[in-house]
Amino acid sequence: MFDRDTLRALALASQLGFAIAIPLLFFGGGGFWLGQQLHTGPWLGLVGLLIGLVASGYTIYELAIAIPARRGKSATAARKTEPDREDGGQD
Repeated sequence: MFDRDTLRALALASQLGFAIAIPLLFFGGGGFWLGQQLHTGPWLGLVGLLIGLVASGYTIYELAIAIPARRGKSATAARKTEPDREDGGQD
């Protein structure tokens, strides 16, 4: 149905969506809830959103670092299956 590259792209897109949405909802919602409990107005909600943005940015950074590492492993595995040639691959 789908080839491997399409499935990897869909997986990355869903990871990015969750990496942005979950921290923003958790920290932003928690900040607004805590602000209501402590009667501080929207300030804790805004601080929570800021922390959520930082957490989302860090998670996206970690995903971006992991993508070349994943590609490097598959490229290394592909090279190991090819026979080594001492003449540099020239015929």
